Amino acid sequence: MGGTDSTGVLTEAATLRLPPPAINVLELLPAALPDAWVNGQATVAAIAQALSAKNSLPLPWKTVCDAINGALQANYLEATGTWPCEIAAAAQVTLREKMAAPLKITPTVDYGQKPAYHTQIAIAEIELATHEVQDLADVIPELTTLQATHAFPMRLFVRIECGDGTKELSEDLRTQVNAMLEKVQKSWQLKK
Repeated sequence: MGGTDSTGVLTEAATLRLPPPAINVLELLPAALPDAWVNGQATVAAIAQALSAKNSLPLPWKTVCDAINGALQANYLEATGTWPCEIAAAAQVTLREKMAAPLKITPTVDYGQKPAYHTQIAIAEIELATHEVQDLADVIPELTTLQATHAFPMRLFVRIECGDGTKELSEDLRTQVNAMLEKVQKSWQLKK
């Protein structure tokens, strides 16, 4: 296997296992790994311990590092302290979710001439039926893994239109829709 002499390290009671699968970068975030996070921060050591506990096995350090590198490259997390590091220094590196910068570019659904900022950006736009939104949610982890693997920026824009353009939405209905949208993101509101 190309390793060093393991005489005395491996016993007859030892169990050799296959390497674990790669960890999806979303599994590092507070919603998926709450035991590692305190006040919006987690040390790399806490992440490694929580991932191992979640998998019921100690994970190889390389597997943990690869997942953290993917989350950093995908701009989900940012690190303070020296990263990458050896496992002995993992408690000195702190991770936190990267706060999204306010958008400076308004997305467009105009299929005519692309604005200048779109010339080097690949865009997929489509109108989804409500049940297809769940299908999109199901492939988001795969998209973010691909994004992390190849280190390319990716943004998602969601537009909800209510009404048929012939009469204005009632204020009561608008309030109900806004209450639901706020569950996703506080600033998400229908505009007149």
